[in-house]
Amino acid sequence: YSETKILEHNGKQNFVILYPSQTPGLFNLAASYNINDIDFEVYDTADKRIVVAAEVVSEEKMILDLTELPKGIYYVSMKTPEGVTANTQKITLK
Repeated sequence: YSETKILEHNGKQNFVILYPSQTPGLFNLAASYNINDIDFEVYDTADKRIVVAAEVVSEEKMILDLTELPKGIYYVSMKTPEGVTANTQKITLK
């Protein structure tokens, strides 16, 4: 599991999280920000950037689809609208 970091912006606690950490390929990316303003990048263990499909399901949530990727370990880096890295999380495709 990866550490969750809470950021404060204008006195309000904000978050960007990815869950669950292990699935066959669908992950939820949730944020207290508008989800369209969150930047994310997926990398494999060789630090190669991977392009993945993402579906916005609400203002605060999107689903990342990694089902087409080989099983293994990947990393997802998530940035706030201000460009601050909020979290880099290790995920496992089973």
